[in-house]
Amino acid sequence: VQYGVRYLFVLLIPSSLVLGTMGGEIVSMAIQRGMFGLEDTLLTSFVLRGFSYGLFGVGAFHFMQRYYYSSKQYAFPFYVALGVTSLDIVLSLILKETVLGVAGLAIANSISFTLGFLVLIIHTYRQIGGLPLGYFFKTLLKVVAASIPAYGLIKVMQTTFGPYWYEGSSFVGLGILLLEVLLLLVLYLLLYKVLRIEMADYLLQRFRKKRSDKKVER
Repeated sequence: VQYGVRYLFVLLIPSSLVLGTMGGEIVSMAIQRGMFGLEDTLLTSFVLRGFSYGLFGVGAFHFMQRYYYSSKQYAFPFYVALGVTSLDIVLSLILKETVLGVAGLAIANSISFTLGFLVLIIHTYRQIGGLPLGYFFKTLLKVVAASIPAYGLIKVMQTTFGPYWYEGSSFVGLGILLLEVLLLLVLYLLLYKVLRIEMADYLLQRFRKKRSDKKVER
């Protein structure tokens, strides 16, 4: 359980950062063409930002559900899921009438699943007699520390390349976006290595193994 949650920290927090800060670029390169204009891209990226806040919560909630299913505990996660769904509906009805508008639906989803994860992890903590919380917070702090320079790099790239995505989907724009993502990936891997996040070593080992397997096949 502790390793799985920490793994999600490593993968989903950077993903949340990218989706939340580069939503316009991503949406534009994916679907801005024809009748889907810049206003639609801005609105969609606003909603995407709302979902990005709960990306870890959603992933961790489903991960904890699988822990319960694997230990043949079906009732408790079912009731929690029922509560999450009910809360999601109630919050959606409330938040969509605020200044958030349609993004309120995304915020409601993020809040509901994050609270659902907290209920499951707290219950698990009590059920199995504790979890190594030190590992959780240590990994979380390292990932946050790595995300600070990554956020700085995003802002530098956005200033350097400008609002290239305003014009919509294009091969040039897609190339710039892929370059930005690649630079972020390299930066994160380097920082994870420097900060000694063990999951980074595992990811690199898997990458090397895949490359060696391909060489063997050839």
